[in-house]
Amino acid sequence: MEWDVTGDVQDFVNGVETNYGWQIMDETYWGGPDIPLSAFYSKEYGNYIPYLEIEIIGNQPPGAPDINGQTSGKAGQKYWYTFVSVDPDDDNISYQVDWGDGSVDPWDGPHESNEIISKDHIWSEQGEFTIKARAKEINEEIGEWGTLDVTMPMNQNLNRDILTFNPTDDVDIRHEDPNQNFGTSEDIVVRNDYGMTGSGFALDGLIRFDISSIPQGTSIVYATLKLFYYAYLDTPPAGRDLNLYRITSDWDEMSVTWNTQPTYASQPTTFSTVPPFTGVWMEWDVTSDIQDFISGSEVDYGWKITDEDYWGGPDIPGTRWWSKESRDTIPYLEIKTKTNDLNFAFLFGRIENLNTEGNLTIFDAVKLRYLQFSPFSFNTYVSGEEIVVGEPKLGIITTSFAFGFFSAALL
Repeated sequence: MEWDVTGDVQDFVNGVETNYGWQIMDETYWGGPDIPLSAFYSKEYGNYIPYLEIEIIGNQPPGAPDINGQTSGKAGQKYWYTFVSVDPDDDNISYQVDWGDGSVDPWDGPHESNEIISKDHIWSEQGEFTIKARAKEINEEIGEWGTLDVTMPMNQNLNRDILTFNPTDDVDIRHEDPNQNFGTSEDIVVRNDYGMTGSGFALDGLIRFDISSIPQGTSIVYATLKLFYYAYLDTPPAGRDLNLYRITSDWDEMSVTWNTQPTYASQPTTFSTVPPFTGVWMEWDVTSDIQDFISGSEVDYGWKITDEDYWGGPDIPGTRWWSKESRDTIPYLEIKTKTNDLNFAFLFGRIENLNTEGNLTIFDAVKLRYLQFSPFSFNTYVSGEEIVVGEPKLGIITTSFAFGFFSAALL
């Protein structure tokens, strides 16, 4: 007679369980006379003694990594991707990434099996690329390639600058510890206030940046706040919308508490939805706030991040990001500014490759007449010249045609 004890033996070998053997029992109810009895030879018999047969599988390579990240973007802009592979023997693994444009990262590791890692890359040219990644375990067994196809259909124009800023202050404040400061914590945690026993469980995040180096009046194409989502508390928070509010009074990360928290706007600027897996960047579109900060119409005290989706049960979901006190995946603010000047012009003709970047519209000329008033110039563009249009827009722009008076520039 045979019993499959593979699971137990694997646990014994891995040290998950202590090996005290097994107890064999007949638990099928009988309830009558002449109860069946099963008899087996023991090790004292000599022949047909019990034995345990174990087939040991040779060392196996790790699986092909899963790759996640943006699949379409712009050449010249940084994008983040996550990679994860599982080793059948639970060995530590290293990763090698081929970005498909001739650049190959060296082996990076070791990392634990099934640990999500993040890497960034900038494609310098337009085109279609295949990201390939493979994993190698500590015994030099190399697994198959995992792949992800990406396209970079547009150029990131050099006259639109991307600026990045790291936080000057980031912290969470905790309703259940209303007088305690957590300014030295290596993470920021956000959680809804309502648990099974009522309110009092909220964790809110505060963050701000010094962007005073950007000249007043600079036109903003877009601004994005990015925090690296690395873990969660209790219940996975996937799908929860986390609101971001503009803070309206001063605060400091080394002294702020729940009871001394700053005031903030009555309506959120925007929200970000928690993704279905950890190990990725979460983003909030803060373009309007940054434009207000730079124009001077609002004072820059940063933002408050909250989870206002009512929970009301046990194990409240908590979203965790690394803070500036932690590692290289610290929060950052990415701001794209427009440094070329827009001039009032009359445009008339055929266009293609229509795209938008914040409040700007960008397209390529097919046969476009371009009359600029100051300084005066008149041109007909027929060779795919790239045009940017801002506010005001006193006309119409479709995917194939532009007509009207616009603030515009040739890129």
